[in-house]
Amino acid sequence: MTTTPASDLSRSRLRAIATWIRDDLDVMVAREGPEWIPSDDVIKLHDIFQALCSSRTITLLDLRATGIHRAVLEVAGLATRWPGRLADDCDKIIATWTARFGRLDQLHPFLYGRGGRLETIAQADDLSKAGLIKRWQRLCPTKLALKKSHRQGNSGFVAGSWWLTPLLAYHAGIIDLDTTKNGICYDKSCVYAILLLDRDEWEAPTDTTFIYRCNSSKKGRARLCAATPQSRGPIRVLRSHSIHSMWGPKAGVRYDGLYRVTGWSIHQLKSKDPLGPDASFGDIIYDISFQRDDPTPMSEVMSHPTAAEVDDYTEYKRLRRFHREETLQVATGKLQHTNTHAPAAKAAPPIQGHLAPAIQGHLAPKLQLQALQPSPTASRKTTFKVPLPTIKDSKSSSVKPVEEEPPLSPQTLKLRLPPKTSHRPTIQPMQRKSSDSLPRVVSPASSNRSGRSQQSDMREIAPWIEYDS
Repeated sequence: MTTTPASDLSRSRLRAIATWIRDDLDVMVAREGPEWIPSDDVIKLHDIFQALCSSRTITLLDLRATGIHRAVLEVAGLATRWPGRLADDCDKIIATWTARFGRLDQLHPFLYGRGGRLETIAQADDLSKAGLIKRWQRLCPTKLALKKSHRQGNSGFVAGSWWLTPLLAYHAGIIDLDTTKNGICYDKSCVYAILLLDRDEWEAPTDTTFIYRCNSSKKGRARLCAATPQSRGPIRVLRSHSIHSMWGPKAGVRYDGLYRVTGWSIHQLKSKDPLGPDASFGDIIYDISFQRDDPTPMSEVMSHPTAAEVDDYTEYKRLRRFHREETLQVATGKLQHTNTHAPAAKAAPPIQGHLAPAIQGHLAPKLQLQALQPSPTASRKTTFKVPLPTIKDSKSSSVKPVEEEPPLSPQTLKLRLPPKTSHRPTIQPMQRKSSDSLPRVVSPASSNRSGRSQQSDMREIAPWIEYDS
């Protein structure tokens, strides 16, 4: 870092100090310990921290724009290996800034505003893929043209370039829109770029070689295996943070440079081969070998994403999560509002209890009285053509208690039987409104048959009793 007076606390100076502490010094101190820092750097950092603590010109916007407060938090962390004197200086800065600006860990970087990573690219409410593409087609259609992404070579990009998502890499013009899902940027002539996602990188013994594995459903795989002169040109390789590789970025999408195809093999998966999430036994697999051919050293490429880039990625994910939760709350509120104003569901009338007329004994009057009491809740109005009567209004459903009488009278010692009659009573048909509200009617024919059978049985059992003829 160049020698600059400690009193210079401009935004560019603060941003450079934060980058120096977080990307260079903090990594080496965590690995080697506090003895690694040269004494000159310790004195320089002490002067900078003293100036930060005593400055009254630094504002809240300066902290958010430069990220210097995050560098101070890392030096004064709980598991820090920084020298104790520098950690004490940072503790004083944290106490001073917390009293002025609030909690420092709640100060998020600018993403969409002036100086943010997504300035002129997107707005805070442009979170859908369709909305972003529509905006870009209106504002910068030349960046989305295929003639920019379908170009061999680096196409003006430097190895180590970094983006938040594959969609923003498409906006930059290094890949086309289909590559964000398929992973291969190609046309009928050759392949221009590939995006390594998930398990696409099968083997990577070094940082300059890897094996790209794909199945027969991957579009553009034939162009990688073609033997034409155009297909042997350099290919831009991008790695996503979702890749299962030690060479992938910690967050976002990174351009790793130019690679060339050095060989390929086609085989069928066997039972002993490890399977991916989308593979099964018998699938045809393409293993394509790549060799790096780029002047930028891989060590410089691996330094991305920087600490500031990781902060931007974290803020981007936080805003998207906040937007999803807010959308879900609005949708839930609308659903509850709709349910509140919805008409009440129609219900059938309550099932009325049925009292059997054969109940006799001293419990019969009590049970009948309980059954005839009206329900505490009023019956709901229905849309039936003939509404059902309630128990309270139904006169035909009242049942009187049957007096218990012994079958044999003690005075006459005769069995009381119904007298014989040749006249059969005519019962008028009753219009029944409900099977539950009316008592059960016994057929007179069945009563006569039961009486005659009872009399014949008693003659056989007690022949000495005088019976009425």
